[in-house]
Amino acid sequence: GPTGQGTADLCGIKGNPKEFACNKEIDIPIWNKFDGHKEVQVKYVGKFVVTGFLDAGGKGSDAQVIGYLTAKESDGGGFSGNPGPIQAVALVH
Repeated sequence: GPTGQGTADLCGIKGNPKEFACNKEIDIPIWNKFDGHKEVQVKYVGKFVVTGFLDAGGKGSDAQVIGYLTAKESDGGGFSGNPGPIQAVALVH
């Protein structure tokens, strides 16, 4: 399905396999939400590391992008902040 194809494209894998491993880092913004306003402020930059894809059922409904969230190193050699608990996550292609 589209999740597997998008993840395969991201990882540089040809075709639309039902299972594969990968190690692709994606920079992600982590932001504050201001109640009552229609603006957000990026507070940290982290990264999501895609480590693989699995569609064991073969029907797409059980498809899983596998990976983990971690801190992104800043230019100064430290981390770009220490975010608190994550409240919501969305992986968008």
